[in-house]
Amino acid sequence: MNKKNKENISFHPGYYISEIIDDLEITQEEFAVRLGTSPKNISKLVNGEANISIELAMKLSNMLNTSPEVWLNLQKKYDLQLIEQSKKAELAKQIDLIKEIDYNYFVKLWDLPKTRNDEEKIQNLCSFLSIANLSILTQKGYNLSFRNGIKEPQQKNILSANVWVETATKMGRSYDIKNYNEDKLISTIHKLVGMTTLSLDKCIAKIKTMLAECGVALVMLPYLKNSGLHGVVKWLSKKKVLVAISDRIKYVDTFWFTLFHELGHVLQKRIKDISYTWDSHENDELEQDADLFAQETLIPEKQYSQFLKQGIFSSVKILEFAKQINRDPGIIVGRLQNDIIIQHSQNNNLRSKIPEICFNV
Repeated sequence: MNKKNKENISFHPGYYISEIIDDLEITQEEFAVRLGTSPKNISKLVNGEANISIELAMKLSNMLNTSPEVWLNLQKKYDLQLIEQSKKAELAKQIDLIKEIDYNYFVKLWDLPKTRNDEEKIQNLCSFLSIANLSILTQKGYNLSFRNGIKEPQQKNILSANVWVETATKMGRSYDIKNYNEDKLISTIHKLVGMTTLSLDKCIAKIKTMLAECGVALVMLPYLKNSGLHGVVKWLSKKKVLVAISDRIKYVDTFWFTLFHELGHVLQKRIKDISYTWDSHENDELEQDADLFAQETLIPEKQYSQFLKQGIFSSVKILEFAKQINRDPGIIVGRLQNDIIIQHSQNNNLRSKIPEICFNV
């Protein structure tokens, strides 16, 4: 260690008191008596387990012919050193975390400054998300209820999912929406079903407006790598709720299913509930209810069962059934694929891709 580093090291005030006790050739107990405090206080101070108080600084100044400021400054200098050490350790941890986040996503979508400096990336992203540090977003239970297809999430998945949700939350809070009205939402859901045959880019603005009238902020946010997210529900307050949807799966039928799945969660009204749903194949009861709600809303079970009984799932039959129930044929294909009635490679010509314009932020 060079001389400069030695000069930068600060010791706990108890270190100097220990040396003074040795120089006086007395015990800690006797020193405590002379100082007018308890032996326990001196023991804790010498071992760095207690700090110098104003009262103790006054007593030390009288006993040792020093100023109180000498002892208070020693304590302050030591405390600042601990803060710097803690900051360095936290920064090192955050640098590991920022490497797991697609920073360019925010440069592209939100005009965050381009930089190769990890510390600048951390500062920019924390400021954008209004958080103190990235470590906050590594907690698996930090956010809400959402659809995610990752069975065994790693730290990068949890982190990216929370970053995506925080971004969606930021967007949702900026939307002008009315207070939540459940009756109006139920009525609106019935109207939305009739819009599934329309081109999504032509009606997405109207969908957002209709939901805003019900107290629901619909955010269409591009997929963030490693997040695994399809959609999310988060109550912004008791009167306003966020529904965010990603373009992880770029088919229109997936959008509609995710939308109604999340609206099913909204109707459950779990305002204070915070939970993660990482594996869509091992869902809890509430997740299953949201799935059933979306399925029944998009394709009524009675009509679906009658269609299945025919046993023919050609493009022609699917188109006929879609027309019969006034649905986008891609919705029928998606359901048949999900139920393993047909293979995932079949009838995809009837599924439409989501226009990129729908996810312009």
